Amino acid sequence: MTLPLTSIDYDALNGRQKENFNFMKVSAMLADYGYTTMRLTDDWGGADFIAVHIDGTSLKVQLKARLIISKKYLDKGLYITFCDRMADDGNWYLYPHDEVCKVLLETTTIGTSQSWSVAGEYHFPRLGARLVKFISPYMICDGRLSGIRRVPESWLVHQLQYGDDEYTYAAKLFRDIAAPSDEIWFYDEPMPPDVLAGELGVALVRNGVPIHAEMTGVH
Repeated sequence: MTLPLTSIDYDALNGRQKENFNFMKVSAMLADYGYTTMRLTDDWGGADFIAVHIDGTSLKVQLKARLIISKKYLDKGLYITFCDRMADDGNWYLYPHDEVCKVLLETTTIGTSQSWSVAGEYHFPRLGARLVKFISPYMICDGRLSGIRRVPESWLVHQLQYGDDEYTYAAKLFRDIAAPSDEIWFYDEPMPPDVLAGELGVALVRNGVPIHAEMTGVH
């Protein structure tokens, strides 16, 4: 017996279905960073859900369809998560609203726009090159990384330094998927029980999490 699994067309979903879809997607991504999520039914404190880390800390998160800043979200300690579906395969971001809002108001003319002055918020339907660069430190999932292998964080040994031969070699391996704030680490697999060799390699690390690994040898 086979399961009747058929990929869905996101654009064919209604608003509520898209919200459910996105919540499940971002919850799976946050699990890679040690978070479990709890959805809220009353939009408590402006949040759609709470993300609780394994260390006991938590984030109040608002789920949106695009990058946004809003006066109604100020001073609430909120994070905003959204998917840039204009990117190749959809890139996900999670950013501290007040910090991003402050920078955008200081470095752009958004503060004098009618949208901000009258409606009290500003949406970004598309992310231009400057915005992509600005928001890249808050990327939690690069759509181009879907389906590729990772290694445990415990395998990381030391960070490679820009300019070293090892770094230059590894940077070429990751050039199509690396963000400006990513790091490159050397990793060494601990010797598994009853196995004579473990693997060595380099890993692309984003926000402390290995997101892609390339094996370069065994020991």
